[in-house]
Amino acid sequence: MYFSGMDFPLPEARYAQLEEFEAAIRDVCGAFSIKSHQNASQVLSHVSIREFAALDIACIGHDVAEVQRTQKEIREDAGDYYFMIVQHEGRVGISQNDQECWLDPGDMAIVDAARPSRFCFDGGYSGQISVHLPRAEMDQRFGRRISGGIQIPKEDMLGVAMRSILAKLMADPDKAEQHVREAFFGVLGAFLTERHLGERPINPNRLIISRAISLMSEHFRDPAFTTAVLADLLGISLRRLQRAFHTIDETPHIRLQRIRIEHAHRAIMRTPIGQGAASISTIAFSSGFGDLSTFYRSFKSRYGTSPKKHAGRLLQ
Repeated sequence: MYFSGMDFPLPEARYAQLEEFEAAIRDVCGAFSIKSHQNASQVLSHVSIREFAALDIACIGHDVAEVQRTQKEIREDAGDYYFMIVQHEGRVGISQNDQECWLDPGDMAIVDAARPSRFCFDGGYSGQISVHLPRAEMDQRFGRRISGGIQIPKEDMLGVAMRSILAKLMADPDKAEQHVREAFFGVLGAFLTERHLGERPINPNRLIISRAISLMSEHFRDPAFTTAVLADLLGISLRRLQRAFHTIDETPHIRLQRIRIEHAHRAIMRTPIGQGAASISTIAFSSGFGDLSTFYRSFKSRYGTSPKKHAGRLLQ
């Protein structure tokens, strides 16, 4: 989870019937229509919701192709929320109010439940945190400044602050008091106000991070691609690159390894059972790991078990 360096993995996913997953989404988020890849009857999924400081926060993971909320679904329930989506794993394209944006892990977006929306997924497993923002309170606080289709990039400093506050809420729910909730809405209000007043000033660190992540996504499969190589491609020193990532409480090395391990994790979830260690080794090397010991150590640190056991558990 891109919560200012703190990790909040989604709960374990399990295979379920498509209708079961759709019913769970309806219970937690409202009426949506769901389309699986190649009309598959089963999907790998997880849906849960908890309350933190009087805010409902849902954890949602799945490998479906598309999720839509049309006028038909809107008529079925009132749409009394805005949803703040925090992308955890995988990639999603969100369309609403003639706006379209793609979210990578760490990016956020605001979606209006009272207007049609469409979520398209790129074929892998997608994990999200969905913060349910009560419509009446949001309209009272922010008026016309809040709407669906607003993207909050992971590099935005106010976005980093919002994720940090959400991390505090989720890390210690017993201490998630009203002042923490107010802090979250205060930062959200600052972001919406700056957006309402015009284009936000360009932050040089944000530009470096954005370009760096784009290059990581392009080259991570190459084991020879290191943070030193990345700095050379950016035309800056390695120290300057590290200082830029320090503003979001990360290092470029940690982000690169996270991209690699998440790519490997998605590939393992799609690997048919019985292919065994040879396939896992292939996945490790094709994800940019130069040796298996580093891969196994990184995987267990992130997911709490070995890749082989994890693949078997997903199919139980």
